[in-house]
Amino acid sequence: DLMPFYLMQLDFKGGNYQAVVDKGDALITSTTDEQAKQISRMMSESWFQLGNFANSVKYMNAYRSSGGEMGRLENYIMGYSQYRQTLYAEALPLLRQACGADDMLTQNASYHLADCYLRAGDKTNAMHSFAMASSAEYDSSIAEDALFHYGKLQYDLGGGRFNEAINVLNRYVETYPRSERIADARSLLIAAYY
Repeated sequence: DLMPFYLMQLDFKGGNYQAVVDKGDALITSTTDEQAKQISRMMSESWFQLGNFANSVKYMNAYRSSGGEMGRLENYIMGYSQYRQTLYAEALPLLRQACGADDMLTQNASYHLADCYLRAGDKTNAMHSFAMASSAEYDSSIAEDALFHYGKLQYDLGGGRFNEAINVLNRYVETYPRSERIADARSLLIAAYY
């Protein structure tokens, strides 16, 4: 009776996410409550990896409602899945809870959290989230984009009478001299000096 559950765990750990989602629903109905909870968790992450964010949310909700513990990764999966469905207000608190240690998960979560804040009109918190994402080097494209937006928001908000904006934009120009946004960064920097 336990063999199908263990085979699903092997598929999941091996990255065979399609096999997990193909077998999961049938297995949930014929197993214990504890195993059903774990299957819901595996199904959520598998759908997430396959890019089906609506199903990822569906199964994470099932996991959570059956007593599953929502750690940083679970909050990120749920928050990012909602973000990808343009449910920004729902994604915001989950992405905030996914931030923590200095790691790739925090960099990704804070980057998408910043976008949620921007869409909500909260430029100050967006700026802080972009600052957090820009300071990590786990994903250089996120770090570059976040640093540009951090500098732009510092300028828009008049950060420290533009001293902070100047510092951040200077750092961007020095760190990414070949960026496609270098002209925009220099224009903002000149405007901040004036």
